[in-house]
This record gives sequence, structure tokens and C-alpha cells, in this order.
Amino acid sequence: MKRPTINSAAKVINWLKTALATCGLAGILAATADAGAAPPLRLQLKATPGAAWCYDYTYVAKFTTANDAKPDDRSTQEAKVELSVVTKVESVNKNGRMTLRQKLSRAAQKLTTDGEVDFSFDSAKPGELDKARQEGTYAAVVAALDSSWQVVMEPTGEILDRAVTVPGTDQALKMAVQGFLESVTAQIDLILPDGTSSPGRVWVSGPFDRPLPGLGRLTGETKGIFSALREEEGEPVALIRIERTAMLKADPDSGVSAEITEFEEGGTLSLAPERGWIKNVNLKGTLAYKVKSDRGTTTLRATNQLTVKEGTP
Repeated sequence: MKRPTINSAAKVINWLKTALATCGLAGILAATADAGAAPPLRLQLKATPGAAWCYDYTYVAKFTTANDAKPDDRSTQEAKVELSVVTKVESVNKNGRMTLRQKLSRAAQKLTTDGEVDFSFDSAKPGELDKARQEGTYAAVVAALDSSWQVVMEPTGEILDRAVTVPGTDQALKMAVQGFLESVTAQIDLILPDGTSSPGRVWVSGPFDRPLPGLGRLTGETKGIFSALREEEGEPVALIRIERTAMLKADPDSGVSAEITEFEEGGTLSLAPERGWIKNVNLKGTLAYKVKSDRGTTTLRATNQLTVKEGTP
């Protein structure tokens, strides 16, 4: 196993940042709940001051790169990132707008290149976090664990404001961690609908526009479909299907020509509407594209899976 460096640890954080933007549901970790709500049925979030909860987040991705000029020169990297995010409600106004304080209680990451483990870290394992502090390894992850952030959010899940507090004086590290934590609370692509809803309702929560470094921007829209209402553990649960379409908006100054050859992204979100509680999220995605330059044609393919479920504060 290779000795981890600040740059290598930051690399996985940057991957996660990009992946969160690609998945477009990073802000769902802010989703909240507390007791009681009466009909009619509303697919929105609720909270009361002082409430606290946790979501466990697992992201698994596989990246494959190949060049037509060097058919034997293929590279495969796999990354797994696990986060536990604890949220406390600071305030809620009369319209349900909530101010939340969030913090990581656990961070784990593993990176493998062509079958060889580059590094592996889990803050929950005895001694690993203390060792990382002493040796100065995984600096970006350790700094993220020491940080917190505030989110102001509407009941629909729309993020109005966020502020990240990162300790220390290392400005480069602070910027990397701040960017990562802001991505954890990034604006979700799926904004929950206003008013009341019944199974069969379909809505589009607006266009999205995400950077694809070195190539341009990925643009498209996210559709929500209230597909079913079922009972789980004695309460109604709304099953929302998520579908996305996308296209590549090329950067004319990139010096390369790129095209998307495969894009598929979607999944499900389960919401307990009476409590305003998101129970779980399951998303899968595939993005493949070809990049043509004077060095030949490079094919890149990324698959990812995102799972969010209730944890223990």
C-alpha cells in the first residue's frame, strides 16, 4: 500500500466533490424531519428547533480510461467514500425555512488503481484518526472532520445560503475542504414540489449546469415522479422516482473535441410525508465520453452508485 499524501487524499475528496455534483443529490444530506403533520399530503421537509439526526452516505465509483493509440494502456480506478453527517436544527421560521448546523462524524475512503490499493482510511477505526493527526496524513479529510457548516434551506429542499467554518491557517487546505463541504450541501437538482401531491404527479425541478473539468459543462434537467404511496412500519411513505437527461456543452477553449456516448442517471427517493422525513436515497449513474486531441482519442467511462440512509446521531 502506498503512503498517502495530502494531495492523494485531496484527490479523492475532489472526485467526491465532482461525483456529488454529478449525482446532484448532495444536499439531500440536509433533509430533515420531526413529529407530526396532518393531511393534505405534501412532499416537503419539516423540522423543529433542537432536533438532531444523522444520515450515512456511501458513494462507490469506477473510472476506466483507454486510448485508441495505445490499446493496451488501460487504467481502472475504483473509489469508495463513506460519510456520516450529523445535523442539528438551529431555527425554523413560520414558513418552515430552516437553519441547520452540520458536521461529519465519520469519514472513510479507499482508492484502488488497477487492483492495487493506493490508500485506505476510516476515522471510525481505533487509532486511525489520531495517527493521521500525528503524521500529517489525510490532512484534507482530517480538516473536514474538524469543520462544520451552516445551511439555510426551504421545505422544498432549495438551498438559500451556506457557510463553512474551517479551522487552521493553511489557506490551500482550507479552500479544498471548503469546496468539498460546500459540495455536500450543494443545491440539489430535485426540488420537491409545492402544494399537495398524489401518486402520478410529475414535475421538472429546473435545469442543471455542472462543470466537467477540461471539457465544458454538463447541462440537462431532473424530473421527479411520485410513483407510489405505500405503508412502511406503520406510516405512509412516498416513493419518488428520479430521472435525468443531459448533454455536453463543450468549452471552445479546451483544445479538444468531446462527445457523450452514454449517459444514464436516476433512482429513487423515499419520503415519509407526514413527518417530512427522507428515509433513503438510491441513485445509479453512468457517464461515458470520448475526447479527441492530437494525441488520439481517449475513452472515459465512469459508473457510480450513491446510497443515503438513516444513521445514528
